[in-house]
Amino acid sequence: MSDANPANRILVADDNAEIRMVVQELLELEGYKVDSASNGVECLERVRISPPDLIILDVMMPEMDGVETCQHIKSNPETRHIPIIFLTGQYDYDARINGKKAGADEFLYKPVDATELLIRTRNLLTVKAYHDLIRRDRDLLEQKVLERTTELRHAHEETLIRLSMAAEYKDGETGIHLLRMSGYAELIAIELGVSPSRAQLIRQAAVCHDIGKIGVPESILLKPGPLTDDEWAVMREHTRIGANILSNSKSDLLRLAECIALNHHENWDGTGYPNEVTGENIPFEARIVKVADVFDALTSKRVYKHAYTVDDSLEAIRAGANAQFDPRVVMAFERALEAIMKLRDEIEPILSGGSGGGGLHLAQRLYLT
Repeated sequence: MSDANPANRILVADDNAEIRMVVQELLELEGYKVDSASNGVECLERVRISPPDLIILDVMMPEMDGVETCQHIKSNPETRHIPIIFLTGQYDYDARINGKKAGADEFLYKPVDATELLIRTRNLLTVKAYHDLIRRDRDLLEQKVLERTTELRHAHEETLIRLSMAAEYKDGETGIHLLRMSGYAELIAIELGVSPSRAQLIRQAAVCHDIGKIGVPESILLKPGPLTDDEWAVMREHTRIGANILSNSKSDLLRLAECIALNHHENWDGTGYPNEVTGENIPFEARIVKVADVFDALTSKRVYKHAYTVDDSLEAIRAGANAQFDPRVVMAFERALEAIMKLRDEIEPILSGGSGGGGLHLAQRLYLT
């Protein structure tokens, strides 16, 4: 009784109809499902439509010989794992060498010996079954690792949002500002040609831009009138405080967050703080976050100001190009404005709830994906 797995499918490719028939009958008697092709082109088409578990391939065929056919199969990541048995002449040394170079797994001489055919077929299918099992286990493990990594990333980002919201509460905000401005920063970054993964990292890091406000007295943060010089000196220290909170991390995200926290109030013309850095010397990501942060601040109501219209805010951003803002970032902001307003409209309904918990829920829905 045969020990062949009836689920195994074998493709026999040979331009000699008699050889195809003999090989097919031998294999079918053992319980295998067998298909056939008369040349290499037909073989590749059948492999493309329904990849078999094993291919028995003649070397000499019209249109495309066995060596070229084998090269196509073994160079394709989707089919390279399919074992291939070459059918060659008894003394065709060159065919064996070329077949090995092309990736053939075994060789059978013509005329085909039935016992040898069945033994080599069974052995190769057994090896393939083990390899398939290993691949499935590897794919499952990779999927589990990906899922766990995603869970950890979500937990990491949620922690940053919660910590940054603590500083926002002191400033009379609910966390919605963090979600808006960080989303705007991501959209601006994409307009500047930043890769999606890097733009996402900028968005994640941007939520920490004002985390240093946790070290600023509420009497200054919530003061409705102008700040004195001494109060401004204290307020400006939130950039250094935030950078210190985030410093000395091995995490790419936290290192970027530290950079943004320290530099997002620097001005293009060198009149910003804390270090009066100018132009291209200001970190690129901080220049992006600055525009996103200012636009959201302008269009939002604060204890010391009313909310400006989008048009007035846009004019203020334009007027600040080459002074407060990197002009290239301002142009990217204008290109991204439609997408920014769409995101703002999506976030806006949460404001009616007026709770930090609502803001975090929105962050999970919009960003933690």
